Amino acid sequence: MVQEPRMESADFDRVKSQLEGVMTSDQGMPSYVAQVSFLMAAYGPKHPYAYPSKGTLKSLNQLDLPRVKQAHHQNFGPNNAALIIVGDAKMADVKKLAKTIFGSWKKINYVPQKMPAPVVKKHMETHLVSRPHTPQTYLLVGQPVATAQDKDLASLEVFQGILAGLPSSRLDGNLREKKGWTYGVGSTVNPLRGLGPMMISSSIQVPFGADALGEILKEFEVLKKEPIADEELKAAKEGLLHSFASRYSTVEKIAGNVANRFVYDLSSDYDEKYYNRIHTVSKEDMMAIAQRVFNKEKMVAVAVGELEVMQVPLGTMDVGKVSVEMEEKTEEKPSN
Repeated sequence: MVQEPRMESADFDRVKSQLEGVMTSDQGMPSYVAQVSFLMAAYGPKHPYAYPSKGTLKSLNQLDLPRVKQAHHQNFGPNNAALIIVGDAKMADVKKLAKTIFGSWKKINYVPQKMPAPVVKKHMETHLVSRPHTPQTYLLVGQPVATAQDKDLASLEVFQGILAGLPSSRLDGNLREKKGWTYGVGSTVNPLRGLGPMMISSSIQVPFGADALGEILKEFEVLKKEPIADEELKAAKEGLLHSFASRYSTVEKIAGNVANRFVYDLSSDYDEKYYNRIHTVSKEDMMAIAQRVFNKEKMVAVAVGELEVMQVPLGTMDVGKVSVEMEEKTEEKPSN
């Protein structure tokens, strides 16, 4: 299947139809609409990361079977693949089996794509996506921050836990517990071969969407200027450290971790070093990472919801250029 997949027309049509159904369903989700708008704004239309990983309806409709076969021929070969086996197996047996199955697999002329830098920004951008009669405003705020090779990645992960990644985070305590505007605030850091994004997201009660954006931006600035409390640092570090056990709870997860190390060119002892690094993260590291990584002019905010409710108050706020989108983007990735 890996070396010579059958790729019959009936299978192609079936999978294409399934993907079309999934993408159509995704477009009904405010979180998906916000992410599509965010990626395009944060990276620019010429960057690969500006598009959803599974493509768009436009790109799917333009896809045909010959192009899929060509993509497989150009990108799948033994010189850019890894065989990962987790379980009770002996290396000698694995090597023998691999040679038997993959020994005749021919190398390809594969050159890894160098990821370009995101589009250069001189000011923050705020995008309003109109979705009338929604019960909540979906808010997403972030920017490209780190590669998988970033030496400060552990500090960044702890930082995002303090800001929004844990139930005890500052933004969760503020927007959910104190103000009652949301059921929760989430945060993710997605380090990639190029600069991956950090994204903060929440579904906010309609009247408070603009105010919530202001609170998020304010917290970034506070963390750049004021040291965090010892209790905050301890809780964030312990939350990360405790999550490590789940990464190895099944053979599938173990294989996934090994695959990530291969894809991102990480050392075999990367997880061990990363775990140890979390122990040493300090309060000074938190302020340093906030000052190094987070620049307001690079920020992108997206709000999906009632346009009229958000547009007027945002006009009086320092949120950079505000643009309006009347419907979800379905832009296509430029051809090479």
